[in-house]
Amino acid sequence: EIEITWTSQEGKFYDLDASDDLSAWARINNAAISASPGSETTTFPDVTSPAIPRRYYRVVELAPD
Repeated sequence: EIEITWTSQEGKFYDLDASDDLSAWARINNAAISASPGSETTTFPDVTSPAIPRRYYRVVELAPD
């Protein structure tokens, strides 16, 4: 399992995408990830990572509703 940590802002929501080739991206979180109150970073575990030899990640800040 790998944990991905990124700089985040309280009140913002994020999706975490993964790719094996930097071309095709897939969201790996089931629901929007909310930034932790009072924290400047957010961490999310990728439990599928051990089965994949090389993986790239990107964090997408979601637009407000």
